[in-house]
Amino acid sequence: MIARLVAAIPPQGAAIAGSIAGPMMALLAPSRARAWRSNHGLTGADRSGRRLPSATPFRHHILLQYESLAMLGGRAFPIEVEGSDHAREALTRARGLLVATAHVGNWHLGGEALHRLCGRPIHSVAGAQMLRSWTEELRSLYGARGIQIHDRSGAVGRLLRILRTGGIVALHLDGDQHEGRGLATRGISLLSRRSGAPVLPVLCIRSAAGRMVLRIWPPLGGGSTAPSPDRLADLLVELVRGREGQWTLFRALGDAA
Repeated sequence: MIARLVAAIPPQGAAIAGSIAGPMMALLAPSRARAWRSNHGLTGADRSGRRLPSATPFRHHILLQYESLAMLGGRAFPIEVEGSDHAREALTRARGLLVATAHVGNWHLGGEALHRLCGRPIHSVAGAQMLRSWTEELRSLYGARGIQIHDRSGAVGRLLRILRTGGIVALHLDGDQHEGRGLATRGISLLSRRSGAPVLPVLCIRSAAGRMVLRIWPPLGGGSTAPSPDRLADLLVELVRGREGQWTLFRALGDAA
């Protein structure tokens, strides 16, 4: 499988390749670059006078693909965990746990690290994985690393059952299907309210070539105190602000998938 070949590439080599290919990708995909720039402006970074070159997120996107495939091919990436007590405490107080993350850094590596920390599989929802023809094989490989990826069809009922039986569900606040059209901020709020599971903000940030930091914030409410969609939209801005370069969301927020 290609993952084993990718795993043979050292992180420094992938970083060099990303630095070369990132600017080319930004030029070849102007609509994606414009969408990212639009999303970037939502965090207030542009208004503060701090602008990032559009090539930066494409470089991190290349590193994301490399790290994800290399992980499946057997390469280990050091991950420092900050705030592990927040996850453990949330699990002792509630049966299930709803993780809110974003397309920042490497969520696959973060999911594997969270699985090791909590000792439970991490369930999520996604469409095609990299290439449609690779999807089933990649899902199987991720499953072996503690990340169970489910289809979108019938996802709400399936995820509610997982949460109510003590499982961990992780969803992107900036999911491609946004503003109530899918499992994004409204979906997280609904799942938390119906299941009683607290919402745990988590990001896996790239700190250097081949090195990651998993940051876990204190849990938000669940059940009757579940965070509203507006609160979760604010949380997305809080999580991304200052990390926009690693934000690899190339669909303008609010666009239908």
